Amino acid sequence: MRRSPDNEYHDPRSLGSLSGALRLWQTVRAGRQEANPQHVTFTFSCPTESRADRVAGYLRRRRACVTTRVSHSETVGPEAWRVEGLTHHQIQSLPNLEHLSTWLRTAATSYRVDLVSLTLDPAAA
Repeated sequence: MRRSPDNEYHDPRSLGSLSGALRLWQTVRAGRQEANPQHVTFTFSCPTESRADRVAGYLRRRRACVTTRVSHSETVGPEAWRVEGLTHHQIQSLPNLEHLSTWLRTAATSYRVDLVSLTLDPAAA
């Protein structure tokens, strides 16, 4: 697994950074969607099925996610286990996005997995 340098927390290129949360918020504002509920979707890449199961269990216990799913793909490579999640449909704010990004980043670091996607999804059901 890739280890994140300490300064990556503010790195605009890093998923889960405060800069990334600000970019998500700017996307919401640019689309004038501040009053519209949206989901946040995320994906972790894990080296083993057991680690993916532990990450999914943590996400289910610690955050009100609508769904958390573990999947496997032979075509992805050695880190083929994925944990995909979807948060509740809610009106987003910058503090909420910062908190969520920090929480997901901490989960990735704690379980030594990679956060590979973090996006807003206004159309998810």
